[in-house]
Amino acid sequence: MQAVDWQPGLNYGTGYDNVRGDAKQPAVVGGHAPIDGAAGQQGDFAFVNINAESDFDQAADIDVKIGGGFGLIGGSAKFKFKERCKVSSQATFCMVRVNALNAYEGIVDPKLAPEAWELLSNANSKRFRERFGDLFVSGMFIGIEFYGVVRIEAQRVERQKEIAASVEASYGMFASGEANVGFKESMSSAEHKIEVFVYQKGGSVEICKGIPDLFRLASNALNEGRAGRGYPFAVTLDPYNELKLPNDDASFVEIEAARRNLARLSDHMRALQRMQNDIDFALRNQAWFQDLDAAKLNAINDQISAELNRIVEQADMCSRDFAACKDYSPDYPQMPELVRKDGAPVAEPPPPQQTPPLVRPDWRKAILVGKVENIQLKRLQRVGG
Repeated sequence: MQAVDWQPGLNYGTGYDNVRGDAKQPAVVGGHAPIDGAAGQQGDFAFVNINAESDFDQAADIDVKIGGGFGLIGGSAKFKFKERCKVSSQATFCMVRVNALNAYEGIVDPKLAPEAWELLSNANSKRFRERFGDLFVSGMFIGIEFYGVVRIEAQRVERQKEIAASVEASYGMFASGEANVGFKESMSSAEHKIEVFVYQKGGSVEICKGIPDLFRLASNALNEGRAGRGYPFAVTLDPYNELKLPNDDASFVEIEAARRNLARLSDHMRALQRMQNDIDFALRNQAWFQDLDAAKLNAINDQISAELNRIVEQADMCSRDFAACKDYSPDYPQMPELVRKDGAPVAEPPPPQQTPPLVRPDWRKAILVGKVENIQLKRLQRVGG
């Protein structure tokens, strides 16, 4: 069993294409219910410093290994939120995170729908996968999910860290019950810029104008989650071979080779996107860097964009036709060193060419077939429902 971000079309019993990350037609029937005796909620309200892209992925509960073609094909709403934040080795990031989960609900006694059963009875597994994918939605999490990201740019790296420390101190005041957050920095000046990005599922969505608003909205989201104003934000998926099948000997298309290929393409894409975000930072703040060659950076950016397009084309082709999957290694441009006038930050090196293991959130680890037991959220600060 695995869990992916909810998307329109995913409901109890819906089929799911595990390579492309697409919702398919309803394939499984059966009522759904919460765990016996489950009541209340579990969740957290926490502040996280982001020091690398992997920190962002873990804090925002992004797992590139599951769903959406490893973020290559369309990608979830959370992938798109990450792109908006422009995670870069040059900027400094902080995140305020809120999760409030209702009791998990899963399908009780799931069975193949008649149309799905008929296709497998006729040994038409290819057509079955086209209509119903290779997994089905076996359960759902409903509640509140809120991520507020502070992106800090400054002429001096030390200044970025000072502002981040001020944001963290303001969070400490807010979490301890202070009515007014003690954040005094302006959102922009000649030597720095602070941007705030918000991702929210459930509750009331409001405009966020600054750091005090960010903490207020995070607290409001948690309160609305407690009040029952939740929204589906994740589903659990099971393979069809866990159900009773015609003659119990139906075979499904092998997809693991395609997923390995997409994982390699995803590694390349993430490395190129980090380079592109560093270039974007430098071009928007040229006065902060020594001997910056804007024309060369623009040319490199164009080269990266072309490679990213080719990667997406390869991924799309592979996900549609497994026989068309092939290894593809992009041409990485020679990136010049970006040196700040007051000292350069250490850029994050490109990732290895194989997908590194990600630390999965504890609430996903706790999912068991047919039920969820002892859902534990290992967080900085627990909040009871």
